[in-house]
Amino acid sequence: MNDGNIECDSCHARFDPTGNKYRLSYVEDAFNLTWQEHGNQLLEEREWQNIAYGGASDEKQKEAGLTEQKSNDATELDPRYVKNQSDEGMNLLKEGRDLLKKGKYDESIRACDEAIKIDPLLFANAAWVGEGLAFHMEGKYDEAIQAYDKVIEMDPKDAITWFNKGASLFAQDKYDEAIQAFDKAIEINPQYAHAWNNKGSAFYIQGKYDEAIQAYDKAIEINPQYALALYNKGLALKALGRMTEAEAAFDEAKELDIMARLQPVHANS
Repeated sequence: MNDGNIECDSCHARFDPTGNKYRLSYVEDAFNLTWQEHGNQLLEEREWQNIAYGGASDEKQKEAGLTEQKSNDATELDPRYVKNQSDEGMNLLKEGRDLLKKGKYDESIRACDEAIKIDPLLFANAAWVGEGLAFHMEGKYDEAIQAYDKVIEMDPKDAITWFNKGASLFAQDKYDEAIQAFDKAIEINPQYAHAWNNKGSAFYIQGKYDEAIQAYDKAIEINPQYALALYNKGLALKALGRMTEAEAAFDEAKELDIMARLQPVHANS
C-alpha cells in the first residue's frame, strides 16, 4: 500500500482512496469484465476484496436480496467479532483461490465450503464461484453447473457466471444450452468478447459456420486484438472453402499473437 492506495495481489489492480472508500484507478487487463462492471464505483476495501474473489458489492447483494435484516441479537454483536469472522472468511476464499491456481481442486472446494459456513450471506456467492471453477477443472461439469446456478439464483445479472456455466455445458457437448448461457452473458454485457467467441465455437462444432463467423466477427469488433477469435474465424472460413479469407485471418491472428508476446511488462508506479 502506497499513499493510502490498495493493490490486488493477484491481478495488480490498484485503488485510490476517497475518504474511507476506494475507487479503481489502474488495471492491467482493460478487458477484464469484473473491473469493467465495477470500475467507476466507490466502495469499501472489504467490498473490493469480495468482488476480487468472485463476490458482489453490498449494493449488488441488496439487489439480489442477499442482505436480509438479521435479528436484533445479531446486530448487537461485538464489532471485533464481526471483523474477525470477516477476515477469516476472506482468508479462506483467498486460500481457495490459491489452491485452485495450484491445481489442488478438492482442497480449494473445502476452503470455499468453510467460508460459506462462517457467513453464507457474505461469502456464499464468491465461494460457489470458486467451487464451480474447481469442479470444472476436475471435469465434474454437473457439479460445476450446480454451483454456478446457485450464484445465478443469487445474482441473475452475473455475466461471468453465465459465461462459466456455458463453458461447462460446452464441455459436456451440450452446445445449444451452452449458446443459451453465452447469450445470457451477452445480454447482460454486450461487450463480452469472450462470450461471443465461445458462442462462435459452439456454432462451429455444430457445423453452423456462417453463424460462427458472425459471432467471431462480433468478438473481433469488440476487441480487435483478439487473436484467438481471429484464428477461430479462420477455421470457420476454411470449413466453408473460403481459403483466401481463411489464410488472411490466420496470418493476422499469428501477427497479433507475436505482438502480444513481445509486449514489455511495465512495473506499477
